[in-house]
Amino acid sequence: MSIGTLVAVAESTDRVLAAGRRLQDGRADPDRVSFATDLLADRLEQSLAIFGAVGTQGFDSVGEQEADSPEDELIVAASQLSMAGVALAADSLDGALDVDLDAALGDLVTTNNAVQRLVAPAAGQRFDSARAASVDLAAAIKGLRAATETTVENIATIGAKLCERVLKSLPEMIPFIQSTWDTIKATLNLEGLGDQLGRLAKLALRLMVAALDRLANLIPSTFIPAVRDRVQALLTRLDEQQPAVAVFGTVLDIDGINRGVSARLSRVGLDKAKLDKATGSLGALSEQYGRYMAAASRMANALNLLHKSSGLLSTFAPQIPAVTAGAHAVLLVAVVAISLDFLDTGTTVGIVRGVRITIADATE
Repeated sequence: MSIGTLVAVAESTDRVLAAGRRLQDGRADPDRVSFATDLLADRLEQSLAIFGAVGTQGFDSVGEQEADSPEDELIVAASQLSMAGVALAADSLDGALDVDLDAALGDLVTTNNAVQRLVAPAAGQRFDSARAASVDLAAAIKGLRAATETTVENIATIGAKLCERVLKSLPEMIPFIQSTWDTIKATLNLEGLGDQLGRLAKLALRLMVAALDRLANLIPSTFIPAVRDRVQALLTRLDEQQPAVAVFGTVLDIDGINRGVSARLSRVGLDKAKLDKATGSLGALSEQYGRYMAAASRMANALNLLHKSSGLLSTFAPQIPAVTAGAHAVLLVAVVAISLDFLDTGTTVGIVRGVRITIADATE
């Protein structure tokens, strides 16, 4: 992760949160509402100017340009969606603030706190991939086997629960599984909305589009069809009330991974030091997956709030609820694609060196 990007996100969400709280505290006073609304819009536009485009770069502590990682992109996208929720909830199309502003600000607080924890010095004290040397080869094999089982189980459990939550919160997203984000975005026709929507509503939609552009950009288009097939299988089996973790494990071919690991660990001439290194790497990989899914979970929360608020705009732009539903489908596809990449099961997105590659490197 880029510390420069994290600091910029933290500062941006801080400023938007402060403006949102001004609006929240002054909602009974029209003059205070007007000032706070303009302040909120200005700060949202400032955030868009910094993070509006995919591939925006952060800066490290000495000012050198530093490319954003996929994890940075997820964190920025989650923050943009939370800010979009505040903007949409604060929009006063009917002249009265909606109670959804409280929920949206609460969501932004959660997002801001998560980013602040990553910025804090303690965030640098992550999983140490180095580990004590095993006493012998048998212990090294046992340790790597256990680390593989733990990592794979974590991916299956965390990914399954998130996918199930997204599906249950918004079943109307299912028809959009076969659509690309570009197709969904085109129906929004953001530039054609003109004066139908207020300044904050337009900013909310621009933030949502920027966030989903980032998310979609993480997954190479050549892999989307294969990922969609897995998602469709996941949907079908969950609809049959099968257990989510077991279904997710089957869709990701976790049994195949376990068979492959057993075969590789049965090879002759394994190197104890390489096995120990791989054991440490898998621990770090599992922690990294947890951070990716935490960001994706915050995106899911923010999208759900956006979708609920989008109904207020349907009179002026009836396509908006469909677009926010479609955004949920894009998130679901991305979660499955990222999970496949962490496991290396048939889809190489290129975000990480996943479980299979780690095991293969250690057993060559």
